[in-house]
Amino acid sequence: MHPITRLMALALLMASAPQAFALSCLKDATPIHQEYNGQQYIVGWSGQGVHNEPISEPIAVATSLPKGTVLWRSPEYVMQVTCWQNLVATAERVWFYLSPGDPNQSALGKDLEMGVRLDNGSGIQDYHSGTMQQGAGYYRVPLSTALFNFSDNKTCQNNESSWAGISGCPSKAQTATLRFSVFLLKKSAPSAGKDGNMTTIASMPVFQLDGSGGLNGTPGRNFRINITNLDQLRYVACESRLGNMSVDFGSVAPHGAVQGAQVRERPFTVTATKDCDSRYGLNAQLAVVSGTLDPDRVTLVPSDNPSVGIRLFKEGSATPLEFNKRFRLVELTEQRVSTQDFLARLYWRTSTPTLGAFNAAALFEVYYF
Repeated sequence: MHPITRLMALALLMASAPQAFALSCLKDATPIHQEYNGQQYIVGWSGQGVHNEPISEPIAVATSLPKGTVLWRSPEYVMQVTCWQNLVATAERVWFYLSPGDPNQSALGKDLEMGVRLDNGSGIQDYHSGTMQQGAGYYRVPLSTALFNFSDNKTCQNNESSWAGISGCPSKAQTATLRFSVFLLKKSAPSAGKDGNMTTIASMPVFQLDGSGGLNGTPGRNFRINITNLDQLRYVACESRLGNMSVDFGSVAPHGAVQGAQVRERPFTVTATKDCDSRYGLNAQLAVVSGTLDPDRVTLVPSDNPSVGIRLFKEGSATPLEFNKRFRLVELTEQRVSTQDFLARLYWRTSTPTLGAFNAAALFEVYYF
């Protein structure tokens, strides 16, 4: 190669490489200060770069389940994340990168796929390879600029000091609250004859927060979550079915309404049936189908009349079930029919209710173990 050509190639590599490392993000970060010429400067940030999310108990998977079935969800996380530009004068965007290090998730095998349920600043949605953009060689989704906004080229200008010890613009870091959970999907179509573990690996990174140019490969510099105990997933011979349930509160008199007071209570039963004697149990969590969720996360509010709210209780419990949080529906059993009793309670949300009908619906999302 001609020497000049070699030097030009080197220069191009040096110019393009920093784009992949222009942003850092850490959980629960605190600034690192250092004094220069009698003045304190933020020279960096210290925080959590990795979180391991374990699958805490065995998960039984029926071979007849269709492709795309959600097999497991983590609890919902509410995290404070701080991001900053570590290069000068570079416009940036914060992205969720799915499966860092293995974009096609080939290490999981043919039966499993990972995803993220994320409020990206414009609403909650389930993201997986089929619903995410491809960029920088990965499946990814951008976070809204309402959460992090590094779009102005002038945002990161290291004009505080000429001190070479400051890299990028750590003093202009931004902190946002992220809501998300991670989940596992069945990647394969229904089949027969499978038995045993669904994957041969025990853990795998599910996502990483990073910049527009790609992934920073330096450990601990960009927050990521790993799913562990993947060997807890196993196939079983059949699946369970839940019957449809409805609750009718009847007519409610608005006279004497008191905000927060219970109006009426109705019992209902969830019945789970299966057609084999495989031993497994069921966890479940409530998801909103119609209506909205009150900030207390336990009250379902009808969209057509928010004067009232509905809470669900397991029979014998004084604590309402929290939406999007797992609970035990059926204990480990070989029985083909299992039941669980519940109570639906109606509450006033105002002392001046609006007359008219109200309707809301919730879904029991079921997970085998």
